[in-house]
Amino acid sequence: MFPHTSLLMMQHSKQKFAIVDKMYFVNQEVSKKGGYNLFRVFAVDYLNIMKLAESNKIISEITFEKIKQDLFSDFLVSWYCNTKICKNNYTFSLDKIGESLCVYYGKTGFYKLQLFSYLYFFKSKLLSGYNKMKIKVKKEK
Repeated sequence: MFPHTSLLMMQHSKQKFAIVDKMYFVNQEVSKKGGYNLFRVFAVDYLNIMKLAESNKIISEITFEKIKQDLFSDFLVSWYCNTKICKNNYTFSLDKIGESLCVYYGKTGFYKLQLFSYLYFFKSKLLSGYNKMKIKVKKEK
């Protein structure tokens, strides 16, 4: 399910290894991408794997919390915006998002997700409009 995570977890017993946190490629946009419960897979299943790694002392509690917060702010918010607010052409199952968020983010997790997703949406719309204005001004010069 998460090959990059499995690879990372296998390295913990080595004396030394490096994590290169750089983009290797850009994902290709695929129409009707999905077919699985996006929020269950990432907000629960992925974090279960990370929690097990914490329990096995592969990662620290601080690292787990950082992963959890980054997942929320850098991934879940944008995907909620793309799938629920913008209603892009994905085929993810979006059942029981609130229930999935509750597992690691508590009862307020879903409400925070909605709030931050709408803020993300409005910010992207504002930036998009601003960039269009900059392009128009450059063309007029």
